[in-house]
Amino acid sequence: MNVHHKHWLRFSSHVSPEGTALKNWCLQRGFRECIRAPTRGPHLLDLLLSDVPDLLTTKVLTEVADHSATLCSVCMPPLTFEHSERRLWHFKDANWRSINRRLSQQDWSWIDNSTPDIAVSVLTQMLIYFMTLHIPSVQQNTQVSHPWVTDECLQAVRAKRHAAGTDSFPAAVANCSAVMLNAFKLHANRTRQKLRGFGRGSKKWWKVSHQLLSHVHKPTSSPLKRPDGTWALSAGAKADLFARAFNQKWRLPAPVVNEFSDCSSVMISPRRWQACVIRTRSARAALSSLRQDSGTGPDLLPARVLKQCSASLAVPVAKLARLILRSGLWPLPWREHWVHPLYKKLAVSCPDNYRGIQLTAQLSKVVERLFLQLFSPQLDRFGAYGARQFAYTPGRGARDAVLYFVLQCISAFTSGRRVLLYCSDVSGAFDRVDVPRLLAKLRGFSVPESVVGVLASWLEQRTARVIVQGKHSAPVRMENMIYQGTVLGPPLWNAFYSDSCMAVRATGFEEIVYADDLNAIRSVENSVTDDQAHRMMAECQTSLHRWGAANRVVFDPGKESTHILSRSRPWGDSFKLLGIIFDTRFLMHEAILACLSDCGWKIQSLLRCRRFYNSADILLLYKAQVLSFIEYRTCAFHFASSSVLAPLDAIQHSFLRSLNISDLDALNHFALAPLCARRDIAMLGVIHRSVLGLSPRHFASFFRSAPPPPPRSPRRHARHLADPLQLRAPDFARRSVLGLVSVYNLLPDSVVAAPSVHEFQSCLQALMRDVANSGPDWADLFSCRVPLAHHRLRSCRDWLPPV
Repeated sequence: MNVHHKHWLRFSSHVSPEGTALKNWCLQRGFRECIRAPTRGPHLLDLLLSDVPDLLTTKVLTEVADHSATLCSVCMPPLTFEHSERRLWHFKDANWRSINRRLSQQDWSWIDNSTPDIAVSVLTQMLIYFMTLHIPSVQQNTQVSHPWVTDECLQAVRAKRHAAGTDSFPAAVANCSAVMLNAFKLHANRTRQKLRGFGRGSKKWWKVSHQLLSHVHKPTSSPLKRPDGTWALSAGAKADLFARAFNQKWRLPAPVVNEFSDCSSVMISPRRWQACVIRTRSARAALSSLRQDSGTGPDLLPARVLKQCSASLAVPVAKLARLILRSGLWPLPWREHWVHPLYKKLAVSCPDNYRGIQLTAQLSKVVERLFLQLFSPQLDRFGAYGARQFAYTPGRGARDAVLYFVLQCISAFTSGRRVLLYCSDVSGAFDRVDVPRLLAKLRGFSVPESVVGVLASWLEQRTARVIVQGKHSAPVRMENMIYQGTVLGPPLWNAFYSDSCMAVRATGFEEIVYADDLNAIRSVENSVTDDQAHRMMAECQTSLHRWGAANRVVFDPGKESTHILSRSRPWGDSFKLLGIIFDTRFLMHEAILACLSDCGWKIQSLLRCRRFYNSADILLLYKAQVLSFIEYRTCAFHFASSSVLAPLDAIQHSFLRSLNISDLDALNHFALAPLCARRDIAMLGVIHRSVLGLSPRHFASFFRSAPPPPPRSPRRHARHLADPLQLRAPDFARRSVLGLVSVYNLLPDSVVAAPSVHEFQSCLQALMRDVANSGPDWADLFSCRVPLAHHRLRSCRDWLPPV
C-alpha cells in the first residue's frame, strides 16, 4: 500500500498523511495489520488488514521485482456440531413453598452421627428428589442455527440452488434475498419487543444482548489438531485431546534444596486466633449470596435451588460443615470436577492454547465459604498474604496494582532517576503446588490444626472429566494443585506465594504482585550504567528462580523480561503489565493504539445491532462493553500528552455522532461525560479514596494531609492535601494524578465532604453538568492541564449539590 506510520507500522521511515488516515480507518473499524516483517528493503509497504487476525498465518516470501510477496493462510477445517440432550428445569414454575416446607419438616440430627461422605450423598439426593417433585423439567436437544432462519427461508434456498444454471436463477436469487430479509426483519421486531418486556439491565436483557453482539460462542466447536497432524472432529475426541493437554500442564517438577527450602523463615509471630465456630446464620448468609447463574457441578444441584431454600438449608449445611471440621475429612462426592476448556490466545485448533475452567459442586462452595471465614480474614489481618499482593485481597484490585506501579515510576522520573523492572509470571499457577510445603506454611502462619487438617484433606487427589458439547473425556487424576473454580483456591495461593517477596527484596528490589504475576522494580540513580542495571536485574531473576526451585514453582521464560524505564535513557522493548502495554519511555503510544484497536470492533458490533435498541439502551451497552474496557486502563495512561490521548477521546465523540447525540445531551440525559472529563473524575476519585482511608496503605505516601494553614491564609477545605510535586516538576508529572492534588484542593467543601467515592464522583458530575449548561468549555473543568479550569473551580467554592 506504500504507506508509512512509524508508530503504527513497525518498519516505517516516517509518518505520512496516508499512513495516518489508514491507521484511523483501521482503528474505527477494528482492523489490524498482520504482516510482521519488511516487504521492500527495510520498510513494510505491503499490508494485510483483517478483523480476524487470530485466524490468519502470514509469511513474507521471496521478492517479485522490488517488493516481497506475502502469503496469508487461513486454517478453516469443517466445523462439526453434535446434537446433545440435556435436562432443563423450569424454575419460574417451581413450587418453592412446598420444597421449603418439606425441608423444614426434616429432622437433621442424623447428620451429627454420620460420616461426611454419607451426609453429602444423602442431602444431595434428597434435594434432587424434591426438585423432581416440585419443579417442572423437560429433556431438550441442543441445536445450532440462526434464530431467524425459518422453513420458508430453507425452501427459498433450495429453490435457488435448483435454479442454478437456468434462466429462472436471477428471479430465484431475488426471491431468496427477499424472503431472508423479511424473516430477519420479523426477527428484529420480535427481539425488540422481547427486550422491552425484560426491562433494561435485567439478566434476560443482557443474555439476549450478548447473543446479538455475538458474545455467546463455542470455540470448542472448532476442530482440534493432534500432534500427528490429524484433526479431532467429534466432541468425544476433542474432550480426550483436551484432557491429555491439561494433564501435561499439571505435572509438578522435582524439588531442589537451597537457601529458600526452610519454611521457618515465613513464620509470623504467634497471634491469638478466634475460636473456630461455624454458625447457622453464617451458613444462611453463604447460601443467600450464591449467584443463581453460577455453573452447576457434577452433583447436578443448581445454585438457584440452594439460594431459594437458604433459610431451610441453613441448619443442615451448618451441621455438615461442623461434621467435616470434627472429622477432618473432605467428602469424596465433592472431589470430582468437570473441566470446561476456555480459549486464551493464538490458534483455536491447538489444545495447548486453552485453559481448563473447573466446575465443582455448588454445595461444596458454600461449605468452603464457611471454612474461609475461619482463617482468611485473620491471615489477611496478620499480613500473611504479603504487603504488595493486590489479588484476592479485600480493598485491592488490578487497577490499584497498575496505579501503584505508575506512581512509583513517575516519582522516580521526577527526581531524575531510572527504574529497573523485572517481569515474571508463573507457568501453571494454581495447577502445580507443593501441597506439603503449603501446609507447612499454613502452620507457620499459626492456622489452627483443626483447620489445617480439613485443608489437608481438601488438597488430596481428585478426578476430573473434560466436557465438550455434552461429551465426557476419560477421568484424569488431579493432585498437587490448588483447585481452580473453588472458594479456597485464591487465599491458599496467596499464602503459598507470599514469601516469594523475600527473594526479590534480598536483591534491593520491591515487588508488585497480582496473583502469580510478580513484577520487581527498583529505582536507581541516573548515573548507573546499563551493564550495572542488567547485573542487578539478573541477580533479582536468579534469586526468584532459586525460590521457585525450592518451592517447585516454574516461571514461564516466554513471559519473563527485563526493562530499564526512563524518559531520557530507556532500554528494552515494550512490555505488558496486567493486560496494559507500557513503553520504556512512558509515552503510552502503544497502549492507546491497542486500546483503540479493541474499541473499534466493539463499537462496530454495537452499531450493527442498534436496530434492536433505542438510544438509552445502546448507550447502556456502550458503557458496559466499551467504556468499562477503556476505564480499566485510565490509571495507566491518564498522564499521557493530550496529542496522544486525542484519538481515544474521538472514539466516544464519533460514536455519539453516529447516534445523533451531542456531548451536552449525553451528559444531561445519559450521565455520559466526555472521556477526558471521566479520566479526571476517576483520578480525583482515587485521591478521595485515599483521603477516606479506603485505598491500599501504599498510596498514603503520595497523598498526605497539608500542615495547618498560617493565620489569615486563603480559605481552604478541611481535607486540604500537600502538593506532592516540586515547583518545577516536569509536564508528565503535572498531568498525572499527582498533579490533580491541586485540583482536589480547589473543590467545593460540599464535594470533598462526601462520605464515599461514589457520592464524591456523583457530585463532581453534577457540578460539571451545572457548569456545562451555563457556558462553553466545560469538558476540562477538573483538568490539571488547563489553567482556566482552576479559575472556574474557584468560582464554584460555595456550590452545593442538588438534593
